[in-house]
Amino acid sequence: MDSGGKKANEVCHRSVVPCAAFFGPNPVMTQVLSPRQRYEQDLATGVLLPDSAQASVIAEFDDLFIRLIDAAARERTMWARAQRLLGRSVTPEL
Repeated sequence: MDSGGKKANEVCHRSVVPCAAFFGPNPVMTQVLSPRQRYEQDLATGVLLPDSAQASVIAEFDDLFIRLIDAAARERTMWARAQRLLGRSVTPEL
C-alpha cells in the first residue's frame, strides 16, 4: 500500500498509468508499454518463449489497446466536450 491507500499495482479508473505512478517514483515502471511492446520485451529477456498462438492474441490485444487510447484521446477534445454539454452522445469507435 502507498500513502494514497492504493495497492502499488492497482490501476486507476480510466487510466493507462498505474496508480503508483501518481503517488511516487517507481523505478521499475517508467513508461507504459503496449501489449506488443511488452510481449517483445518479454521475448527478448527470455521471460516468454516465442509462440505463434500468443503472438496472434497479442496482436489483437495491441489493436484493442490502440483503439482504446485513440478513443480516450477523442473524448478529451473540445468537440467531444461540447457535444456532451449539449447532451449529445459521443460514442467511441470500438
